[in-house]
Amino acid sequence: PEKPVISIITKDGVSKGYVFNEMLRSTLQIPYDEIILIDDSDSANTALAVKKFAEENGKKLTAFKSNLYGYTRATRATARQTAIDIFLKNYDSDFLIQLDDDVVLRKGWWEEANKLINKPTTGLFYGLAYGVSTENEFNELLRSDIPFRINEKDIRHFYERGGTNDIILTRKSLTKIKESFGIIPPELHLYEDAWILRAIKCAGFDVEIGYGVALHFDPIKNTRSIDSTTFDVDLKHILIASKYGIIKSAKPFNDTLGLFAPIIGLLPWIFKYASELGFRKGVRVAAKRQYIKIVYRWVKLSSMRKGCTDLIYKPA
Repeated sequence: PEKPVISIITKDGVSKGYVFNEMLRSTLQIPYDEIILIDDSDSANTALAVKKFAEENGKKLTAFKSNLYGYTRATRATARQTAIDIFLKNYDSDFLIQLDDDVVLRKGWWEEANKLINKPTTGLFYGLAYGVSTENEFNELLRSDIPFRINEKDIRHFYERGGTNDIILTRKSLTKIKESFGIIPPELHLYEDAWILRAIKCAGFDVEIGYGVALHFDPIKNTRSIDSTTFDVDLKHILIASKYGIIKSAKPFNDTLGLFAPIIGLLPWIFKYASELGFRKGVRVAAKRQYIKIVYRWVKLSSMRKGCTDLIYKPA
């Protein structure tokens, strides 16, 4: 059978330093020959780093920027769709592996994925990534074979909104999705992973999960401060996703009961942010944080009424 093709989705990935380098090295457990790099970076540094890695390890590199598909700017959706289109048009392989620039595959990732992706009904494999919060934790887990404790909440979160840190997509599912629903809506910069999950299921394919075989750590994001604009951006992307019905509740009864729980939980967050940001700013940030939670739960519930035809891109 044809070897899988790897695509790396990035914007300034090289700025993540050793995490980006470890991501590249971790792919060497996979029997692949070719890399599709979708690089919407502000400089050539990331492409040059991937080119050096490819040359040193005997891989063929093809690098592109996102096709915008008529949208105003490059997004994670345009990057993923560009990689998919290049794969379907130029390769014969049955499997496209898509990796983010801040995910590292632990030993055994390919071994587990290869068992599950070859099932005839499988459309997508997702390696449930363990979110790492500190550099020390990342380094410790990177060199360790200790299994992660993946709980029900992690699994439920994936089925509610998807995940694309480290996925394998089958050719047959990608072909069916494009025929049935077209492209990933370019405006989905934050929830393109939810769209892919819904499209896979709507196309009649199964989803397989690998448990605890990847590390997710963005050293840059972990140093950013939180303010009210952070939650403004979150709200914008949640509302865009709601058009397509792609964020769906995995436990509607629980979400209905907890719809207004964020109001009850507001006070502790006010104390937390007020101590970090000052009283007025802290109250504003805490209020927006809890408001987003209410909107998110409402969108999860209201999306239960939407069907597969709602996946089709609706330009503004």
